[in-house]
Amino acid sequence: MKKIEYNPNLFISYDPNFLIIEIAEQEYIFYNSVRHFGCRISKLELLLLNVLYKYEDIEYIMSNMPIGKQNNLKKTLERLSDSQILSTTPYTGEDYNKTKNVKLKTFYIHLTYRCNLNCSYCYNKSIRTTNVNEISINEWKKIIDKIAPYASLIVLTGGECFLYKDILPLLEYTREKAPNSQLSCISNCMHDFSNENINQALNYFNSITFSCDSISEEGERIGFNPELFKNNIEYIKTNFPNINIDISKTNTINNVKDSAEFITFRSKVKYGFTNIVLNPCKYSDIEIMPPISDFFENDAIVSESLYKKSYSSMRGKKTRCGAAKYICSVDPVGNVYPCQSLHFEEFIMGNLLRQDIKDLRYQDEEECIPCVDEIPECTKCKVKYICGGGCFAGAYELRNHKLGHNKWLCPYNYHIAMDTLQHIKNNHNYRTK
Repeated sequence: MKKIEYNPNLFISYDPNFLIIEIAEQEYIFYNSVRHFGCRISKLELLLLNVLYKYEDIEYIMSNMPIGKQNNLKKTLERLSDSQILSTTPYTGEDYNKTKNVKLKTFYIHLTYRCNLNCSYCYNKSIRTTNVNEISINEWKKIIDKIAPYASLIVLTGGECFLYKDILPLLEYTREKAPNSQLSCISNCMHDFSNENINQALNYFNSITFSCDSISEEGERIGFNPELFKNNIEYIKTNFPNINIDISKTNTINNVKDSAEFITFRSKVKYGFTNIVLNPCKYSDIEIMPPISDFFENDAIVSESLYKKSYSSMRGKKTRCGAAKYICSVDPVGNVYPCQSLHFEEFIMGNLLRQDIKDLRYQDEEECIPCVDEIPECTKCKVKYICGGGCFAGAYELRNHKLGHNKWLCPYNYHIAMDTLQHIKNNHNYRTK
């Protein structure tokens, strides 16, 4: 990957709003960071863009061209100009960060804070140790009644969701009340899935995410059994072929080199694979973050895990996450939070045992999560609308309970954003938003 910057013959490269990446001989990625538009262009198209950028006036450009070449060239330059590909006026259409018309549709349901593992980097370990209460199955049913009309996705999680003794009747009730919702869960896979209660529960899931940082050793996930994990994956593959499985790997300094092993395992079981960097919640987590050079050492592995779909065009401008806008998280006593990483008293949106969805905080208020345009460290970044500033919630405690720039993840997010640009498949079609 080679960024084209400060080329004396390429005036467009001086503009801080544009990013030009050489991806092959005679082929480039052009990205307008203000309007969040990216495309593949040829060297000739880049040169034409540069001429239009430098002189702006098409009639003046034509006056300096041979008469026989003017017609086709003029049409091309007019199409380029009309496309606004060089415009630095922000797009005024519907932005991702608009806070009105909030529509919660993804609900993370923490059935319990109990867990059968003791991961060193657990994002809610301190919360789990001081919050041990759980509501009854009948109380969860009241909550399901309230979220069912809104939910497109319900994710059971924890702690470890399969430790909740009434998970089966809760799933039965949820499927009855929300027949069109997708049911999913997040689990560490450390159970006997042939157990009758769990076995029957698996019938209700459309998808499951299994967290697994290594398939050969315990690592930072104290209590993890690699053999049990692999046996359970094979059991589900054989007995529940309709469940969509995604295996999520959190990379630390101790397991980042295992990614190749994961790719081999993934290709064997033919399941999805999510490869992420540890999002530090405390200072001890920073010490075990993987070196950025190691995480991106093998581009094939990174591409396999990060880019599940080819980018035919740029995705929508990302200015903030969906916390309290599209998603929310419910704790084991019914309190609602913006996301599963912000289970702190100051972020409580309400309690679904006592309130309805429409009465929760942030519904018609200022957004609780800042957008990337409000973060000083992000304002001059050319790829801010691709990464959206990253996860502000993960570093909340490290920043003394303040939401803002996650400087620990920023270098990884930048690299991922640059890789995202390289995966754009569309050629320039002279259209922007």
